[in-house]
Amino acid sequence: MALYLYLFISLIGFSFSVAWRNFEYCEGTSWINFKENCYLFETKSHKRISFYDAEDYCRSQGAHLLSIHSEEENDFVLNTMSKGRFGDRHWIGLNVLAGDDKPQWSDDSPVDFQKRVPKDFFVNEKCFIIFLEKRGWRPEHCALHYAPICKRPADVTPTPVPPPTTVPPPQGNCPENWIQFDQKCYKYFGAKEEDRVQYKQARDACWALGKNHDLVSIHSIEEQAFLTQNLYKLGTSAWIGMRQVTSDEIGHDLVFGWIDNSRTDFKYWAAGHPPPGTWKYCARLSYETVAKGEWIADYCEISKYGYICQQPSDPNVPPPKPESSKCDAGSLSYRDSCYRYVLKPSTHEEAEKSCQNFGGHLASVVDGFEQAFLFNLLGSYSLSRDQFRFLWNGLKGVQV
Repeated sequence: MALYLYLFISLIGFSFSVAWRNFEYCEGTSWINFKENCYLFETKSHKRISFYDAEDYCRSQGAHLLSIHSEEENDFVLNTMSKGRFGDRHWIGLNVLAGDDKPQWSDDSPVDFQKRVPKDFFVNEKCFIIFLEKRGWRPEHCALHYAPICKRPADVTPTPVPPPTTVPPPQGNCPENWIQFDQKCYKYFGAKEEDRVQYKQARDACWALGKNHDLVSIHSIEEQAFLTQNLYKLGTSAWIGMRQVTSDEIGHDLVFGWIDNSRTDFKYWAAGHPPPGTWKYCARLSYETVAKGEWIADYCEISKYGYICQQPSDPNVPPPKPESSKCDAGSLSYRDSCYRYVLKPSTHEEAEKSCQNFGGHLASVVDGFEQAFLFNLLGSYSLSRDQFRFLWNGLKGVQV
């Protein structure tokens, strides 16, 4: 009898201990307990953000975007949403952002349960929301703005989750007639007027080139400068992957995002762009005199321009053969000129004489294409901040 009484008390104690841990770590905030996890339902009016920002927000709370692993858990989430103050659409952690396009949860848990619902219109949308009206999940563009649902275990003290480790792409090379910057390959189309097309035709043409081909997405000022310095060859503006993305939700924010669903972590809009309004806009790299390389929001279904496709570099492609150059060793060729950076403190007069000794002059910057080339040329030297700030050019000494 004593043995049975001891086991009974022990089991009650264990059950009480688990319940107390859940209560302690979920109660007292906005977190809601269900079984062994805590859930944070952000309200529609409080936090509407992109999928990437939603995952970052959940990580700051010691959690991840919601992963769902059973019908019972899915029903709990939907029933909580139906209480009225949370909104009827929320980001969950399901996405197909991996290179193989297989579904994955942002918390790396197994995809062992799915509740996808059909969508009338689906083009390259790689992040998922849970949708109360359909009582299931459906894909949306990752740049759209919805409130997140976060989830964390109930039996651990919540601490911020570090950002995921970024694995650099394998070193590779580009196919013939493509140009390379870091580990991406680019090709410009539309040098002939008859090859200039509307945005959708440009997108489809890039997709038709093969898997992992798309209109270009830009993620740094260096990549922006590289694409700008090569735009002169096209003779016209070029469509890029930035476009207005839409939701069928009434009153949804006006949002622009990359067609490949990559993170919008860099912008280079020209002044006044994108303009407000209800037109469907897509972005082009500007060829115009004043704003070379800046992004212009233009009419996707009316305007015709060239376009830039991208693909990852390929480790199986052999390195390109060295190109012959008309420039001396230590100098780089761009358009019809040779350029050399001299790391030697000099007066303006001394710098000009040094350039004359090389058979040239201090650089004159004639347009935005050349400016972009010089920006990346100087960046390739890994200059310190002070070295980069004071440079002579052919006009005068300037502080940049």
